[in-house]
Amino acid sequence: PVISYSVTDPDLSDRNAYPNFYRIAPSDNLTALAIVKLLIRFNWTSCILIYQNDAFGSGGAKVIDEAFTNNNLLIEESIIFDIATLRIRRDLKIYLKNSATRIVVLWVQSKYMPSILRFTLKYDLLGPHFTWILSSTVSLNVFDKKAYEKLIGLFVIEPITENVVNVPINTTLINAAYQIWQKFEPESFPGLTKLNYYALFALDATWSLIQSLEKLCSTIKTNSSRSCWFIIKYKYSDHSDWETFKEKSVIVWPGNSLVPPTGRAILKGIPLRIGVIESVPFTIITHVINEFGQNTTKLTGYIPELIELLRKKIGFIPNIDIAPSNQTYIGLIQAVASGDYDIVDGEVIISAVGRESVGFSNAIFDNSLRIIMRKTPDVSIDLLSFLKPFSQRKYNEKLQNRSILSQITMSIWYSFGNIVGYGVGFHVRTAAGRLVAVGLYMLSLILVASYTANLASDLTISKSKDIISSIEDIKNGKISFNRIGVFIGTASEDYYLREISSDNKSYYPLKTRQGLYDS
Repeated sequence: PVISYSVTDPDLSDRNAYPNFYRIAPSDNLTALAIVKLLIRFNWTSCILIYQNDAFGSGGAKVIDEAFTNNNLLIEESIIFDIATLRIRRDLKIYLKNSATRIVVLWVQSKYMPSILRFTLKYDLLGPHFTWILSSTVSLNVFDKKAYEKLIGLFVIEPITENVVNVPINTTLINAAYQIWQKFEPESFPGLTKLNYYALFALDATWSLIQSLEKLCSTIKTNSSRSCWFIIKYKYSDHSDWETFKEKSVIVWPGNSLVPPTGRAILKGIPLRIGVIESVPFTIITHVINEFGQNTTKLTGYIPELIELLRKKIGFIPNIDIAPSNQTYIGLIQAVASGDYDIVDGEVIISAVGRESVGFSNAIFDNSLRIIMRKTPDVSIDLLSFLKPFSQRKYNEKLQNRSILSQITMSIWYSFGNIVGYGVGFHVRTAAGRLVAVGLYMLSLILVASYTANLASDLTISKSKDIISSIEDIKNGKISFNRIGVFIGTASEDYYLREISSDNKSYYPLKTRQGLYDS
């Protein structure tokens, strides 16, 4: 058999693959489970994980991720510490400051701990703003004493021996080892309290091997010891959960606080730069004269009221800045991404492009895209418009001495006779008469054709009053693309380029809200 005192690789727990392997130190699976139960105990729901880029780091990250998934916890960001360059591969300051979680799990070997913690001290990434959980201890001697206060509240999860938490152990072998060490090399003996835990695990492994050999020889049957875990005020073992360590009465959290942190970013007392957009009724800007006779700007509307409500509930300090009137949608997104604003509160549409650089809250107002078209005047159809080329006097010469009823009747009769082409009231007998008849026949054809064309035109215009009824009509090219106006720098432009024109800017650019209606 092989008995290890320090190996924590979870793969070695496979009894089928490694039937003769045993260990004293618990595997990384148990460490990950201890971290999970620690988060659950204090109602923390997420963390940022930092791990080193080797088998130890990637293996630990894997088991932690699995343990978090099984317990409905979230790793918001996984960041790699490069052991070759001794640098974190991303901008840790930006990631921590912009993250919603304030719990950081550091999964690296003890020799890399000092360099990482020095970086966090430099950029103020420890207490009271963040709570760190370390996978191994680090000596305070490597830090300046001025930094000790910032280091308060660090959690360390590592295997220890039972006597640390007052669990009785078999000391037969360890006492004999101490006596031999002090007898033959007293100058190198560090003392009973300064021995590394893994050195004690080596003694445990040796003692376990001795006990197994004795059992094999059927001589002595005895119990071997187990390893326990502790963290400041709490202890954890593989057969129980986190329990209060009775000898410790108070736990001091980051920032010398006695109150457990929430695990999330806290905005109480934090000044926030909030950008707002003038848009009635969301944000209404009025200029008033205060009691000192000065001209000041007053904000009213839904957005200022919402900001005030959040200020009362959360406790942040709002510094409201009115965005320029020509500020575009893309410009607002870039202003938040670059840090000009912490928050933009207003009529901002959520888009896929914007999500790549900033985060959006849940929508506070439902909106949708609109198509604005020029209003077409109503078309009135005049069924007698074909008579407009002639004066009323010409029509009435023949009928002027008749009654109204007679005039109407005779008008219908003459119209019918000319339309059918035979004429009424005369018979053609001479060449001149035939010429006149031919002219009348041609006139009747022109009148019928004009009436028919006029009626068809009016009906066509009436039916084609709204040539665009949906976005699909624009996609299908019912109108020329250069006749389509798009408000530049808005979500509408993003949608048009993505869904309609395939990034072809062939539209007419609109730069102001007034131009939207004037054009």
